[in-house]
Amino acid sequence: MTSTSVNRFAVRVRPLLVLTLGLAMATACTPRGETPASPTGAAPGATHPAPPARAVVTERTTDVGVPSDYHPFVEFADARNGYAVFTDCEGTGSCRGRLFATADAGVTWQARPMPLTEDDSSIQLYAVGPQQIMIWGEKADAYHLSRDGGRTFTPSRTVPAEYHAATGVRYGVDFTANEPVLRDWQTGEPVPLPDGYQGAGAVATPDGAIWLTALEPKKETARSVDGGRTWQRLPVPDQPGRKLWMLSVRVSPTGDVWLVGEQDMMSASGGGTSLLRGSVLKATGLPLIWQLVDGAWRARPIEGLREQPNRMYTVAPVGDGLLAIAGPDTVGYLADRYVEIPGSPRLDWVTELPDGTLFARQDQYGEFYLGTGRGWQREWTKVTLK
Repeated sequence: MTSTSVNRFAVRVRPLLVLTLGLAMATACTPRGETPASPTGAAPGATHPAPPARAVVTERTTDVGVPSDYHPFVEFADARNGYAVFTDCEGTGSCRGRLFATADAGVTWQARPMPLTEDDSSIQLYAVGPQQIMIWGEKADAYHLSRDGGRTFTPSRTVPAEYHAATGVRYGVDFTANEPVLRDWQTGEPVPLPDGYQGAGAVATPDGAIWLTALEPKKETARSVDGGRTWQRLPVPDQPGRKLWMLSVRVSPTGDVWLVGEQDMMSASGGGTSLLRGSVLKATGLPLIWQLVDGAWRARPIEGLREQPNRMYTVAPVGDGLLAIAGPDTVGYLADRYVEIPGSPRLDWVTELPDGTLFARQDQYGEFYLGTGRGWQREWTKVTLK
């Protein structure tokens, strides 16, 4: 699962946050019992393997035989298991949907029964795990939960804690309550939070670590490895940039820990403005980046990349101390500075899957990319589904 998932073509209000699977490191302290071990992160002066001379992209196209006015939305749980919902929602006043699944990285797709055959405005797909998916319909205002790769579904007004617990991540954010609640999926109980923190942006990982972030009154992170009984706090040093409106911790499956700060939009004068923050999602330019190095957050300016103001950029930790960056006319990696690999596909959006695969899109219905490997040593596959 990924840190958060959104429709890549339009803003969707999701009733559930699906948290990233990965391996966690740590941070720094709210006294409430024993003090957890301090985090370390990357070693200072860590080196990266040499980049490949050129990226190689394999292409494949699959036609599943749906009408041309149906558009696909695709999500993957790992390098091989993915799901697609085709809908005809645009301008019809109602939505019809068809569901497909792949277990071979998009080489073949099998039709699955669609639990919602028609809805008044939207049908949404969530890939929670390789065999766990959810379909949500706005008219029904209910989930349809599958634990067997979409072969069967169970309707539910809420998402049971045990359904979340089956993913292997013990903690997560429950967005089906009146307010977002950071919850222990094994017990169903809320996780106690340190003063000044909210649970909505929490990131939990399979080793039992929970990460929280705060912007006010000062930028810092908090980490717990004992279910919220104790918390370690770690200050975030300032670096040049505009005012931040969001901080999020990102952890690669190999244990690299990064902190991503989304900046306000750039005004005509070059400064920041928060006037349109609520309507632009992430189209606010390059983020500010920190990396956990030797137990402390270290600023990592993105040198060598010229920012295009008020455009959307996304980043993903890829292992080996590297961060993938995708955006307008941009696909590369943050190493000691920004590096592009010749032949890399042009991507509008990228994220990391639990097994380390990069899942990425262009702004075209039915086109997506899978990048398997580690660091910037990737084998890319472009899949077109229609």
